[in-house]
Amino acid sequence: MSDSEFGPDRYRASSSSFLSNFANRQKFTRCSVYVDGQLISGDEVLDCVILNISLGGAWVRLPQVVKPKEKLTLKATGFGEFQCEVIRQNGKNIGLAFTEPARKTKDIVHAILGRNDIGHENRKFPRRTVLFSGKNYSGVRIFKCRVIDISLGGARVKVDKYFQYDPIVTLRIDRFGDFACEVVWQEDTLLGLAFLDPPAKILNSIGSLLPQG
Repeated sequence: MSDSEFGPDRYRASSSSFLSNFANRQKFTRCSVYVDGQLISGDEVLDCVILNISLGGAWVRLPQVVKPKEKLTLKATGFGEFQCEVIRQNGKNIGLAFTEPARKTKDIVHAILGRNDIGHENRKFPRRTVLFSGKNYSGVRIFKCRVIDISLGGARVKVDKYFQYDPIVTLRIDRFGDFACEVVWQEDTLLGLAFLDPPAKILNSIGSLLPQG
C-alpha cells in the first residue's frame, strides 16, 4: 500500500471539481464534533468517526486505510445523511465536500452542533502552561512551533508565520514524540489542537508534565 495511493493529493488529481468544492467548504466555520457515522456507496458501508463538520463538508476518520468511492453518502448516526464527494485522503482521514447546498445541510449540521457534549473534549482536562519547541507537519509542509500549553486533550501552539493548516496535522514535541491532532481553531499564528489518540495513550507520553488532580 503506497503513500501515493492514499496520500493527501490522491483525490486532487482525480476530482475535476476539487478546487470549487474545497473553496466552498472553506467558506464555512468548521467545528469539532466526534460523531459516529458511516460512509455508504451502493452495497459498501464503511464505519467512521466524524472529526469535524461545517455546512460545506466534513473530515472523517476510518478504522483502517481503505480506498472509498469518490461519490458517496455520509450518514451521521442519529442525525441524518449528506451526499458527498471525496476531495482528499490522508491515510485513515478523509476530507469530504457536501454536494448539496448549505440550505439543505444546515438542519442536520445544526442538530449535530446542538449536542451538549460537543466542543468540550479539550476542556475537561487540566491544562499546564509550558514552553516547548516543536514542529507541525501539515501535508508535506513542516512548520516550527512552540507549545505554550498542554493537557491530555490537546495543546495550544504558536507558529512562526500564518498558514491555512490542514484539519489533521502531526505535532512533534521535542523529547516527547509525535501526536496526531485535529486543528479545532486558528487565530493568526495561534493554533488550538485536539489530540486524536485516547487520553490513556497521551498520559503515557506526557503524564509527567500535567497538573495532578
